[in-house]
Amino acid sequence: MASGATELPDRDALTVRAVPSMILSDGSASSLTAPPSNKTAIDPNIGAKERFSVRGNFIVTGGTGTLGLASCNALLEHGLEGLTILDVNPAQAKNEVASLQARFPHVKIKTLKVDVTDEKAVQDAVEETVATLGSADGLVCFVGVVGCVETLEMPASQWRKIIDINTTGSFICAQAVARQMVKQGTGGSITFTSSISAHRVNYPNPKRLIMSAKPPY
Repeated sequence: MASGATELPDRDALTVRAVPSMILSDGSASSLTAPPSNKTAIDPNIGAKERFSVRGNFIVTGGTGTLGLASCNALLEHGLEGLTILDVNPAQAKNEVASLQARFPHVKIKTLKVDVTDEKAVQDAVEETVATLGSADGLVCFVGVVGCVETLEMPASQWRKIIDINTTGSFICAQAVARQMVKQGTGGSITFTSSISAHRVNYPNPKRLIMSAKPPY
């Protein structure tokens, strides 16, 4: 051991040592994050509800599909105040959307026919959401398509279409909503969904394109 070096403490000493600590927030005006309210800290039921509650208005793309509708229902159950569902064919789930509205009569629910690869249409949808609901506080992207064609037979046009919808379409929507969030100055959340193939390769030929188009975000 080098001269002057401190001996390592034994195990008993470790249990009584003073561990360095840092106060990240004390609730003062200069703190970045306020501490939890007393009711959250005291009542575990309220605490759990507050941690998993959803506030504001969300946009869900591909919202009339199975995953999209399930997500819309979950968001509404957790307190969402307003919802805009974007889909290229919203009429296909007219009954399901009506059921959502019946379950949550106090929430404004809009459906808009939108092609997510159309920048102007997406921007118009965001603006209409803000005009109707008051704000755009969150985005969940579910739009995704796949073409089950053998690799040697798939035309490049189909490849481009799937990449354009799954990847570029998600970018277009996220960009439009993010710009609105910056304009509002209130923050928000943007969630992308991905195929399991982004994490682990599935059976090869029919799925190889969705592995590329729906990477993990």
